[in-house]
Amino acid sequence: MINNSKIEPCNSIEDTFILYDHSTCLLRDEVKARNIMKNLTNASFIDLISLKRVAPQTNPVEIVLSGGRDMYLLRTSNYIGFVPTNNTSLAIIPRVFKGREPKEGMIGFLRMLGIVLDMKLSFKAASAAVNDVGKAGIFEAILYLYARMLEAELLKGAYRKYVRHIDEEKFMKGKLLVSKQVRKPPSRIHLLSMEYHTFSINNSLNRVLRTAAHLGARVAKNNKTRIMLKDIDALLEDANLARNIFADTMKVHFNRLNLRFKPLYQLAKIIICGLKPLKGEKSHSFFIAQPEIMFQHLVYKTLTKQLTKLGNDCLVKYEQSQKWVLVRQVYPSRERYVLQVPDISIKCGNTQTFIDVKYKDISDKDRPEENDLRQLYVYARIIEKETGKRPAIVYLVYPYLENSFNTNAFKNHALIIYKYLQKRNHEDIKEPYLIVARYDLGNLLKDGEPYDRYIAELITKSIKCMKESSEHTECLINSFP
Repeated sequence: MINNSKIEPCNSIEDTFILYDHSTCLLRDEVKARNIMKNLTNASFIDLISLKRVAPQTNPVEIVLSGGRDMYLLRTSNYIGFVPTNNTSLAIIPRVFKGREPKEGMIGFLRMLGIVLDMKLSFKAASAAVNDVGKAGIFEAILYLYARMLEAELLKGAYRKYVRHIDEEKFMKGKLLVSKQVRKPPSRIHLLSMEYHTFSINNSLNRVLRTAAHLGARVAKNNKTRIMLKDIDALLEDANLARNIFADTMKVHFNRLNLRFKPLYQLAKIIICGLKPLKGEKSHSFFIAQPEIMFQHLVYKTLTKQLTKLGNDCLVKYEQSQKWVLVRQVYPSRERYVLQVPDISIKCGNTQTFIDVKYKDISDKDRPEENDLRQLYVYARIIEKETGKRPAIVYLVYPYLENSFNTNAFKNHALIIYKYLQKRNHEDIKEPYLIVARYDLGNLLKDGEPYDRYIAELITKSIKCMKESSEHTECLINSFP
């Protein structure tokens, strides 16, 4: 028998339930529990980052009848996301925000999604979306943001491009296609086979943008959002609605003239996938993502944007530096390779470092898990073998939010430096440095840049230490007191 008195009730903003990954909450409403269950049963799962259909390894939400009538347990697994529905809405946000108000968590989740999708989503815009329409769910907030941002861009001018046409005309227009004209039967000789170009608004990008606005206007619950989406539909009326969504999205190519629409194109795909399921698909979509993958993308985007001080010769790569480690199997005797894939790799000339990103709460232990440190040690040895430089510096990054997540682990310091010893009370300066650092998510919940600049400054200074000093300890300590 489950003791329900120890389980917290589910957070909600009117008809929207706010859950957190890897958690359990108590719901005392049979009608809403059945609505959520129906939404999960009739949903197709879409990865929120790649926007591709996926089959989750575990159910994002499990609903269990607990102890008595109208008492249901909602258990979440290792997924975050949301369901766009007309009745009871559901949002699963990162448990990093569990210690904050539900609205703050929704703002943090939206800004995190904005960074991953390369959107310049300000705190003011995210707050307005959550405060104005957030009670109707994450998807309604996305419709609101899409309408406001696209309307602002269209006021600067819609994107036009030259479109090639081959048609039969009664008068000369463009270039006459002589080879086609001479093969015509006498009954059609009066029509001219012409090739011409028009500077048209009817291109693949605008078709996708208009389709998203058209579909969104039909389901938007907020009157202001509905009006803005209808205005956008009217502004783009010369662009046809996309009949084949897949074909149109594949044809979109970005250049310096239409790059400003790329974030809106990402939002448009989310809206279309949520409202127009493909043939044979279920009635609506459940957008999901693994929070550890989302956090990895967040750190990667931060480093890509902030590490400009290191010069043009520095490359930041995400899960692309695949390293094979040779392992000797003693019995039966043979050799085999084990794949080691660090989350992020940074290479500046002959100086290289790896960053492993962990979505874990280590407050109880007040230190990283030993397996994580061992994994970091292996990465350090790979770097030393490739570059011929010792000792290497590698990083382990954990999420941090003041008074909410990993507070005890990083209460009085933003980083911890570990170093393996050959034996007790003896330090070998050739052993690698394992730096455990926090990524402060508090910037997502306040005005200004959403990135944690400290982590970028940490890596910038430590790479300079590797380049300039053979003994890193003093250099690191002086750089990060």
